[in-house]
Amino acid sequence: MKWSGRGRLVNDGERNATTDGIRILFEGGAVGGLSDGQLLDRFVARREEAVFEAILRRHGPMVWGVCRRVLRDHHDAEDAFQATFLVLARKAASVMPREKVGHWLYGVAYQTAMKARAGRAKRRSRESQGIPLPEPGLAREEHQDDCRQQLDRELTRLPEKYRVPIILCELEGKSHKEAAEQLGWPMGTLSGRLSRARTMLSKRLSRQGASLSAGSLALLLAEDSASAAVPAPLMSSTVKAASLFAAGFSTNGAVSATVVALAQGVLKAMFLGKFKNITAAILAVAFAGILVHIALAEPPAQNGKIRWEYKALKRLDIEKLATTPTGPKTGGDYEGMNARNLTQGLNTLADDGWELVAIEPFHNEHYKQVNTEINFNFLPTYVFKRQK
Repeated sequence: MKWSGRGRLVNDGERNATTDGIRILFEGGAVGGLSDGQLLDRFVARREEAVFEAILRRHGPMVWGVCRRVLRDHHDAEDAFQATFLVLARKAASVMPREKVGHWLYGVAYQTAMKARAGRAKRRSRESQGIPLPEPGLAREEHQDDCRQQLDRELTRLPEKYRVPIILCELEGKSHKEAAEQLGWPMGTLSGRLSRARTMLSKRLSRQGASLSAGSLALLLAEDSASAAVPAPLMSSTVKAASLFAAGFSTNGAVSATVVALAQGVLKAMFLGKFKNITAAILAVAFAGILVHIALAEPPAQNGKIRWEYKALKRLDIEKLATTPTGPKTGGDYEGMNARNLTQGLNTLADDGWELVAIEPFHNEHYKQVNTEINFNFLPTYVFKRQK
């Protein structure tokens, strides 16, 4: 116990708390002016808790907003929020480019929230002894979806060059100048892509039954961003847990076992996704080498022997050769439409003397969103030969 100078005794715990508060204040001021890339580099190099807290304060409201919109349950949203930043603490070194950590966090937050929602549905199904119960508000999702419920699903489907400006300017509240400087884009490019992104997002939401102009969408996004204040206890516990998780220590007492399991599940999904992409790339290169070998090994025509020429086409390119292509119809059989166009395209190639010799089933143009209605779409490559 020591005299405070203000007429009372101060115990060691109070003095330590005051010292820690002053230290955090000064450290926060020291790192507050750093860019996202600089903060991430410093955290990777030093694992400083104050640096991670600065990252969390900067991007936490955006992540919290995603988790609340997807899950619409306060406790589930807290779990997804904490799991998202545990993933960042463990994967910080692999975030590239560094300045797009906000965009990276948005994707991880959405994936984590969707995984948490799927886990919640499974638990409810088990608790009901196999009789699936609807999620809270599921009927409202199916019949009275509003823009907030559909926003993240459609935003994740935008091309990255349009998605990033929405995240920075609308969800994180950056000015056009700040976002342009962070991305290294001219101001005109940033403004043009942001305007285009709003229009695209508005149209996609309208197709889902939510009629909304681009201007109204911008207002809705601003209102949602302004209301996404992260609770202080959640912020504090997340910072402590992330520091422990990054160092490989136990997080017992800092976060629940549910949060740790959720984070580990997302990390596993990220690893498997990266492994699949690497494997597909290796196989694609190997297949291309085989095609080159076949083409180079084909001997010239001598004494009446046949010479062949080869070419490889994507399925989409073959469908474009359809003589009477079938367009998309609302509520129609999209797969059936594709099959008809593919058949017509193959017939067109056959009429030109091309013979199908192989189908290479790897994918490289579509992706899988974990725990959503989007399935893996394979765009095979078709290999043909024709007599020269």
